[in-house]
Amino acid sequence: PVMFDCYDPDYNNLIKEVALKEQIPLHEGVYCAINGPVFFTKAELRMLMKLGADSIGMSTVPEVIMARHRGLKVAGIAVVSDIAIPDSGHHATEEEVIATAQKTGPLFQRLLVKSLEAMGNLVGSHA
Repeated sequence: PVMFDCYDPDYNNLIKEVALKEQIPLHEGVYCAINGPVFFTKAELRMLMKLGADSIGMSTVPEVIMARHRGLKVAGIAVVSDIAIPDSGHHATEEEVIATAQKTGPLFQRLLVKSLEAMGNLVGSHA
């Protein structure tokens, strides 16, 4: 399928509305997928940042491609758990990434549940 518009604008707008209502911080950006399960190098990070990537990860994109192949509507949402700055001399460890994900889990869960409830209402109103 064409991936130019793979994320459904209605679903993404709904998530933004839920985040605003629930006072959950939300940022939009360009997500770039890399092969895992390895962290990227400084050179790869610099290159991807120059190309416009705001966040980089090892998941999401394969799932989006599969969902679009099945004709599903898709919304993109992620937790950034590793702030990587190429020349800072520090890269988050696997333990730091896991700790950040655990810390943000309850907030992310609330956003996800409220968004799914709102999506159910949206789908129900179009039935």
